[in-house]
Amino acid sequence: MRAARTSPWFTRSTALPVVVLLVCCVCAYFESFGGVMLFDDIDGIVKNPALRAHTLAAALDGSPLDSTPYGRPLVLGSLFFNYRLGGIDVAGYHAVNLAIHLGNGVMLFYLALRLLSMNGGGPRADKISLWTAWCIALLWVLHPLNTAAVTYIVQRAESMMALCYFGALTLWARGAASGHRGKGWFLAATALCGLGMLAKESMVTAPLVIVIFDAVFLSEGWREAWRRRWRHYSVLAAAWIPLVFCMAKWPREHSTGFTEKLGAWDYLLMQSEVIWHYLRLAVWPTNLALDYAWSPPASFAQVWLPFSALALLAAALIAGVARRNRAAFLGLFGFIVLAPTSSIVPVHTSVAAEHRMYLPLAGWIALLVLAARVLWRSFQARQPAALRAFVPGLVVILAVFWGTLTWRRNLDYGSAVVIWSKVTAEQPRNYRALNNLASAHLEAGRTDEARTALVQALAIKPDYAEALFNLGTLCGQSGQIDAAEDYLSRALRVAPNDADIHCNLANVYLAKGNNPAAILSLERALKLNPAHLQSRFNLAVLVLQTGNVEQAEKHLGAVRAVEPAYPKWELLDAQIKAARVRAGSSQR
Repeated sequence: MRAARTSPWFTRSTALPVVVLLVCCVCAYFESFGGVMLFDDIDGIVKNPALRAHTLAAALDGSPLDSTPYGRPLVLGSLFFNYRLGGIDVAGYHAVNLAIHLGNGVMLFYLALRLLSMNGGGPRADKISLWTAWCIALLWVLHPLNTAAVTYIVQRAESMMALCYFGALTLWARGAASGHRGKGWFLAATALCGLGMLAKESMVTAPLVIVIFDAVFLSEGWREAWRRRWRHYSVLAAAWIPLVFCMAKWPREHSTGFTEKLGAWDYLLMQSEVIWHYLRLAVWPTNLALDYAWSPPASFAQVWLPFSALALLAAALIAGVARRNRAAFLGLFGFIVLAPTSSIVPVHTSVAAEHRMYLPLAGWIALLVLAARVLWRSFQARQPAALRAFVPGLVVILAVFWGTLTWRRNLDYGSAVVIWSKVTAEQPRNYRALNNLASAHLEAGRTDEARTALVQALAIKPDYAEALFNLGTLCGQSGQIDAAEDYLSRALRVAPNDADIHCNLANVYLAKGNNPAAILSLERALKLNPAHLQSRFNLAVLVLQTGNVEQAEKHLGAVRAVEPAYPKWELLDAQIKAARVRAGSSQR
């Protein structure tokens, strides 16, 4: 087994690179603190009743189905404590996200440094390894593609998983370097793997990656790795237990799995194009998009070239890893991490997402930097000083370029209108993005622009329930009651189990003076979602009007138990008390 040197860890020689790394990252992400809640943040944070629970244990089962924190206790726990400390004020959430990203950057730096320093080579080799590891970590933390997992708040699921992933690899490497004393490190790596399973399902690949990592970097061969550590591998398999538990208790069947419209083969063909898009963004990260509308190919002939090229690349990387080629491992690492979301099991609510590149990007950037180091060494031997400075200069230019793009991307996240406008400009047929753009316009008070975006979304997908709901709500607010009823009824036919639609349809019935129909709609909404506060509050108002004071008081009490600061509850409470006084007077 190769002897791993422990001297580069936590020494004065690493202090300056780490500090510079952190400062550069903070500068690039400074504007993220002005960001807003977007897209999945709304269901995952703003409207998530789980965050308002009295205890974390009570919160675990309270997230909306298939919201990002649903079935991910580690993510939900972090959001729960964020909410306890600052409500829905975005600054605290962004601070935690940035802290996780900084931790990942430092972890990647030390992991790369440990691996690069394993073969020794004297002070000069250590210095080269130090700055190579620093370049890997710097380019990774500054890459604008990572904003999708850092500035997009609820996608901290990805960065939290990555922190456990990097930590497990680092601990395993430390254990391999400790010889017979490494048992504790291996157990700690296994525990961290299990913890990562509570953050995101993609962590399922970690035990497999650790075994491959061990054979390629830390042992003298596959057989030698198995002979020395098969018992530790057996224990490592226990890291899958938390994932099995979470998937059984909180299945994500509404967002993943096979459907009539999207089968395994269609999804695989689609992902062959998506992965090439990811690779392009890794090298040239421009025209980033918060959301993608990616249609399945009409036939294999449409994607045969990217599919065949990807298959050949994967085969070459697998063959390289079989021969214990380190560069091949770095390349294959990204594909293995992407496999749960980019292979044959469809994630039909989001077939492409930039935040999935957060962890794979680390391996591919490491491969890029190591290639640059080989080029630099060849220049060192044969070229003049000016040419030898080319590679370090290129790294600096790339860091400044990517850091500037990250800074600008964080400005985009500061406005929902801006970021959704950019998505729709890139993808004019993305009906989901048009609907979200409309919501952003509505929040900014631009009803005409919102109506235009919603009409465009429905022209692309006439049965899109969310756009029908939003357009119906908009019509109701502008006094077009008949149009509102039409749109909301159409939305209800598409999504009959949506409590929001029932609640807003009740408002339409109220405007028409049909109070019994309104009460029935609100009761249906509460049957579907007992925690739907708007429906419960509105029902309290209506039943009070019918003279049922006890029911009104019961519904208002349920609202206050979840949200003590709910708007207008004091006014309704006063009306209930007045009704009780009147009832008492009439009895006397």
